[in-house]
Amino acid sequence: CETIGLSAFENCQALESASFEPGSQLKSIGDVRSANGDSGVFSGCISLKSITIPASCRYIGSNAFYGCTSLTDLSFEEGSQLEIIGWYAFMNCGLLHRIYMQNCSKLTRIMDKALYGNDEIYFLQMGATTPPMLGNNVFGVVGAYSVLKVPAGSESVYRAASGWNAFSSITAID
Repeated sequence: CETIGLSAFENCQALESASFEPGSQLKSIGDVRSANGDSGVFSGCISLKSITIPASCRYIGSNAFYGCTSLTDLSFEEGSQLEIIGWYAFMNCGLLHRIYMQNCSKLTRIMDKALYGNDEIYFLQMGATTPPMLGNNVFGVVGAYSVLKVPAGSESVYRAASGWNAFSSITAID
Protein backbone atom coordinates (compact mmCIF):
# COMPACT_ATOMS: atom_id res chain seq x y z
CA CYS A 1 0.00 0.00 0.00
CA GLU A 2 1.46 3.35 -1.04
CA THR A 3 -1.38 5.60 0.13
CA ILE A 4 -3.78 5.57 3.04
CA GLY A 5 -6.98 7.09 1.68
CA LEU A 6 -9.14 9.86 3.06
CA SER A 7 -11.16 9.03 6.17
CA ALA A 8 -9.62 5.54 6.44
CA PHE A 9 -9.45 5.67 10.23
CA GLU A 10 -11.56 8.78 10.83
CA ASN A 11 -13.13 8.92 14.29
CA CYS A 12 -11.71 5.56 15.42
CA GLN A 13 -12.24 6.49 19.04
CA ALA A 14 -10.33 3.52 20.55
CA LEU A 15 -7.24 3.72 18.31
CA GLU A 16 -4.31 4.61 20.62
CA SER A 17 -1.28 4.13 18.38
CA ALA A 18 -0.40 3.46 14.78
CA SER A 19 2.74 1.85 13.45
CA PHE A 20 3.98 0.57 10.13
CA GLU A 21 5.92 -2.52 9.16
CA PRO A 22 9.70 -2.13 8.79
CA GLY A 23 10.48 -1.31 5.17
CA SER A 24 7.01 0.16 4.58
CA GLN A 25 6.53 1.60 1.08
CA LEU A 26 3.89 4.10 2.20
CA LYS A 27 4.23 7.31 0.15
CA SER A 28 1.27 9.37 1.33
CA ILE A 29 -1.01 9.65 4.34
CA GLY A 30 -4.10 11.19 2.71
CA ASP A 31 -4.20 13.80 -0.03
CA VAL A 32 -1.75 16.69 0.19
CA ARG A 33 -3.28 18.53 -2.79
CA SER A 34 -6.60 19.32 -1.15
CA ALA A 35 -7.45 22.10 1.28
CA ASN A 36 -11.20 21.82 0.89
CA GLY A 37 -11.98 20.27 4.27
CA ASP A 38 -11.91 16.61 3.26
CA SER A 39 -11.73 14.38 6.29
CA GLY A 40 -8.24 13.28 7.09
CA VAL A 41 -7.00 9.75 7.44
CA PHE A 42 -6.82 9.78 11.26
CA SER A 43 -8.93 12.90 11.94
CA GLY A 44 -11.00 12.74 15.12
CA CYS A 45 -9.10 9.76 16.56
CA ILE A 46 -9.33 11.21 20.05
CA SER A 47 -7.45 8.34 21.74
CA LEU A 48 -4.50 8.31 19.31
CA LYS A 49 -1.42 9.04 21.43
CA SER A 50 1.51 8.17 19.21
CA ILE A 51 2.50 7.58 15.64
CA THR A 52 5.78 7.01 13.87
CA ILE A 53 5.74 8.08 10.25
CA PRO A 54 7.67 5.62 8.03
CA ALA A 55 10.77 6.85 6.20
CA SER A 56 9.17 6.23 2.79
CA CYS A 57 6.30 8.70 3.41
CA ARG A 58 6.70 11.82 1.25
CA TYR A 59 3.40 13.57 2.03
CA ILE A 60 1.19 14.03 5.05
CA GLY A 61 -2.13 15.10 3.62
CA SER A 62 -4.54 17.80 4.61
CA ASN A 63 -6.43 17.17 7.85
CA ALA A 64 -4.54 13.88 8.28
CA PHE A 65 -4.45 14.07 12.10
CA TYR A 66 -6.90 16.93 12.64
CA GLY A 67 -8.43 16.86 16.10
CA CYS A 68 -6.33 14.00 17.50
CA THR A 69 -6.64 15.55 20.95
CA SER A 70 -4.54 12.91 22.77
CA LEU A 71 -1.61 12.92 20.33
CA THR A 72 1.59 13.58 22.27
CA ASP A 73 4.21 11.52 20.43
CA LEU A 74 4.96 12.24 16.78
CA SER A 75 8.15 10.85 15.31
CA PHE A 76 9.67 10.16 11.92
CA GLU A 77 11.85 7.19 11.02
CA GLU A 78 15.50 7.76 10.23
CA GLY A 79 16.03 8.56 6.54
CA SER A 80 12.64 10.27 6.24
CA GLN A 81 11.66 11.26 2.70
CA LEU A 82 8.96 13.68 3.93
CA GLU A 83 8.62 16.71 1.65
CA ILE A 84 5.25 18.30 2.44
CA ILE A 85 2.89 18.57 5.40
CA GLY A 86 -0.59 19.51 4.19
CA TRP A 87 -3.16 22.04 5.32
CA TYR A 88 -4.45 21.54 8.89
CA ALA A 89 -2.53 18.22 9.12
CA PHE A 90 -2.02 18.37 12.91
CA MET A 91 -4.47 21.16 13.72
CA ASN A 92 -6.23 21.02 17.10
CA CYS A 93 -3.92 18.37 18.54
CA GLY A 94 -3.85 20.18 21.88
CA LEU A 95 -1.26 17.94 23.56
CA LEU A 96 1.29 17.99 20.74
CA HIS A 97 3.85 20.30 22.38
CA ARG A 98 7.09 18.58 21.35
CA ILE A 99 7.77 17.66 17.74
CA TYR A 100 10.87 15.76 16.66
CA MET A 101 11.50 16.17 12.94
CA GLN A 102 15.29 15.88 12.98
CA ASN A 103 15.06 13.00 10.49
CA CYS A 104 13.12 15.14 7.98
CA SER A 105 15.99 16.71 6.04
CA LYS A 106 13.98 16.86 2.78
CA LEU A 107 10.99 18.78 4.15
CA THR A 108 10.33 21.78 1.88
CA ARG A 109 6.82 22.99 2.76
CA ILE A 110 4.39 23.12 5.66
CA MET A 111 0.94 24.32 4.58
CA ASP A 112 -1.55 26.65 6.31
CA LYS A 113 -2.45 25.94 9.94
CA ALA A 114 -0.69 22.57 9.91
CA LEU A 115 0.12 22.86 13.65
CA TYR A 116 -2.45 25.50 14.58
CA GLY A 117 -4.57 25.19 17.71
CA ASN A 118 -2.03 23.10 19.63
CA ASP A 119 -2.00 25.36 22.70
CA GLU A 120 1.73 26.04 22.49
CA ILE A 121 4.70 24.40 20.84
CA TYR A 122 7.40 24.02 23.48
CA PHE A 123 10.02 22.24 21.40
CA LEU A 124 10.43 21.73 17.67
CA GLN A 125 13.47 20.00 16.23
CA MET A 126 14.01 20.34 12.48
CA GLY A 127 16.33 18.36 10.20
CA ALA A 128 16.18 20.53 7.07
CA THR A 129 19.13 22.89 6.69
CA THR A 130 16.97 25.24 4.59
CA PRO A 131 13.82 26.38 6.40
CA PRO A 132 10.72 24.85 4.81
CA MET A 133 8.31 27.34 3.27
CA LEU A 134 5.45 28.07 5.63
CA GLY A 135 1.82 28.72 4.82
CA ASN A 136 -0.37 31.04 6.90
CA ASN A 137 -0.61 30.57 10.66
CA VAL A 138 1.27 27.27 10.62
CA PHE A 139 2.14 27.24 14.31
CA GLY A 140 -0.61 29.14 16.06
CA VAL A 141 0.91 29.92 19.46
CA VAL A 142 4.68 30.18 19.65
CA GLY A 143 5.46 31.61 23.06
CA ALA A 144 8.40 33.04 24.92
CA TYR A 145 9.46 29.53 25.95
CA SER A 146 9.17 27.92 22.51
CA VAL A 147 12.47 26.38 21.39
CA LEU A 148 13.47 25.61 17.82
CA LYS A 149 16.48 23.33 17.26
CA VAL A 150 17.97 23.27 13.76
CA PRO A 151 21.02 21.73 12.07
CA ALA A 152 24.31 23.41 13.05
CA GLY A 153 25.06 26.34 10.76
CA SER A 154 21.38 26.94 9.91
CA GLU A 155 20.46 29.08 12.90
CA SER A 156 20.79 32.47 11.15
CA VAL A 157 18.86 31.25 8.10
CA TYR A 158 15.93 30.16 10.29
CA ARG A 159 16.07 33.42 12.28
CA ALA A 160 15.71 35.38 9.03
CA ALA A 161 12.95 33.20 7.57
CA SER A 162 9.36 34.38 7.71
CA GLY A 163 7.34 32.48 10.30
CA TRP A 164 10.33 30.69 11.77
CA ASN A 165 11.49 33.91 13.37
CA ALA A 166 8.54 33.69 15.79
CA PHE A 167 10.61 31.30 17.91
CA SER A 168 12.47 33.27 20.58
CA SER A 169 15.13 30.57 20.89
CA ILE A 170 16.68 29.14 17.73
CA THR A 171 19.77 27.04 18.43
CA ALA A 172 21.78 24.23 16.86
CA ILE A 173 20.93 20.60 17.52
CA ASP A 174 23.30 19.22 20.16
